[in-house]
Amino acid sequence: MKKLFPFVAIVILLSCGQRTSNKSSEVKVDTLLSTNEKITQNVKDQDKYIGTFEFVYPYNTEDLIETHFIVINKNGDLYSGLYYGTSDEFDESREGYLPGFFVAPMEQLTITNDTLKFTLSVENQNVFNKAVELKYKSSEEARQNGYETWPNMMRFEPKTYFGLINNDSIVINDKTFHKK
Repeated sequence: MKKLFPFVAIVILLSCGQRTSNKSSEVKVDTLLSTNEKITQNVKDQDKYIGTFEFVYPYNTEDLIETHFIVINKNGDLYSGLYYGTSDEFDESREGYLPGFFVAPMEQLTITNDTLKFTLSVENQNVFNKAVELKYKSSEEARQNGYETWPNMMRFEPKTYFGLINNDSIVINDKTFHKK
């Protein structure tokens, strides 16, 4: 029995140490899982700002589609965006002519919590007679790919927008853009 006692004591000590070690590992794993869940949630929260958002113009016809798009990207900590829209954004009332179409950078784009703010500046030579496809990221690209300048001349004053990001949508004034 005396010979067996040291052996039993060593086994007990090792198993106690093992249990402590397992508990420590469990706590570390739980902490890691919790941290990963927080990171994943944070990424999901940021992801809601990134993507393509579409406002389907309610009076589209077979011959004239006036749908608008917002495309938001993120590089590091900075957001950037493009707005695909129509001259109606700058025209108080269009009568007797078709709208022009543009793609413009969302200047001074800031996203704080669930709000966004940006300015659009458009010039006559960067407005076209048909909607700019999303694959073109600038007026120069559109022009190089056969887009013709809109024949109407109008005054385009820079315009500042404020919007609310709500789940998978952006609401700006009377327009709701849904994430595609």
